[in-house]
Parts: sequence; C-alpha cells; structure tokens
Amino acid sequence: MTFAKTSVEVKYKGVDGWHIFESDELVGLLVASKDPAIAFADVPTAIEQLLMLDEGIKCKAMPEMTLDEFLGSLRGTEVEPHQLVMEDKRYIISPEAMPA
Repeated sequence: MTFAKTSVEVKYKGVDGWHIFESDELVGLLVASKDPAIAFADVPTAIEQLLMLDEGIKCKAMPEMTLDEFLGSLRGTEVEPHQLVMEDKRYIISPEAMPA
C-alpha cells in the first residue's frame, strides 16, 4: 500500500461576479460559481473526480492548512479550518485506501 501524497496549486480569480478556480498543474480543473462559498467547496470534489476520470485514481483532496491553522492545532487554539479563502491555495491529494 502506498502512503504517497502530493499537492496541486489552484489559482483563484474573480471575473464579472464569478469566482473561478483553475490549475495549471491539473489540466482540466475549472470550478466557477457566482457564490464564492459554493465555488470554494466544490474544488476538492472537482479534483477528486478529475483524477478518477483521467487517471483512474481514487483519492481525497483538501485545502492545505495555513501556518496559523497548523500552529493553532499544535497549541490547542485552533482556528476555523479550511476557511473560505478567495486566493491561490494548494490542495493536498492523497490516495484512498484500496480494498485488499
């Protein structure tokens, strides 16, 4: 079993009231909505579905923790994880366990 992980940079831009997330590293990734919360929440699912369709890889994707989130988790003063972030952000990708 592999425990490999990677991450992909997802870029954000706002255009005419649309919130758009896309990636140069993961060709084909494009998430857009007029609602920023919907667009942000759909990015991990889009990454997972794109990797399943293009590569046959079942994985989980999630926004990478900020340094404040990481330090807060170690100090017991956690900040709200994976806050709505309308800026470029890295997403961690890890394979899901495959049945034996």
